[in-house]
Amino acid sequence: MLRNKRTFVFSIICLTVVSSSKHALADNTSKTPTRPSDAVEDAIKLKQTHFFMGTSVVTVAPNGIRLENTAQLKFTLVAKAPEWRIYVYRLDDKTYFSQSLKAFEQSGLMSNFCFPFKPAMFTGKRCTSETLTIDGFKVIQLIARGEKLRYMDIVTLPLAVKKILYASYKMPTNGGIPVQYMYHVSGVDLVTGMNRKNEIETVLDTATIKQVKVSQHEFELPPGLTAINSMREVVAGNNTRNRDDDIKALLRM
Repeated sequence: MLRNKRTFVFSIICLTVVSSSKHALADNTSKTPTRPSDAVEDAIKLKQTHFFMGTSVVTVAPNGIRLENTAQLKFTLVAKAPEWRIYVYRLDDKTYFSQSLKAFEQSGLMSNFCFPFKPAMFTGKRCTSETLTIDGFKVIQLIARGEKLRYMDIVTLPLAVKKILYASYKMPTNGGIPVQYMYHVSGVDLVTGMNRKNEIETVLDTATIKQVKVSQHEFELPPGLTAINSMREVVAGNNTRNRDDDIKALLRM
């Protein structure tokens, strides 16, 4: 129970603070993408659990990506070819935030102060490598001292999709689609103050992987939403921010 509370509160504290500078304002006033035809394409759908954000359904395809949080936060991230502009939105508040892929690569979904980027690659580490089959898909497993990574190396998926997942999770992906990442924790927990030496943290895990058919509408921003200039406000949502005074104070609302 303590771990679940720590995870949820820490994820709320660490949501990205987006500058209200003229640059950010200009970046967020891009036109809403137009809706294309109802073309259907092959995609891969993964049900994943991230230790900060909770459960999500991730859909990746040659023409788009969708990350839909199904836990407490309930935001959705979408991007599509050819621009690959990032849209993060929520239907309950009817709000969205938009930024370029380049800007998203620098910030991700949560604060770099609380949740810094880990190196994307295992490069230079002594590790064992093997190929697994999970739900019928080829998955590469790398194990180094104190770390384990599983990922899918799907060459037909564009680099933009892989960049978006790395920026969202801020953990090693080895340039692929991450399936699992675990590492040994050392030091004191920032929220609880407890010593977590020798604990194993599962940063990301995947329950299922499926081949599906999706419409390109899956990767679009829905109509009728209002643009705002804070990623944090969209990711957290009004219900989370107003839950109690402690959360509001931590968010500086």
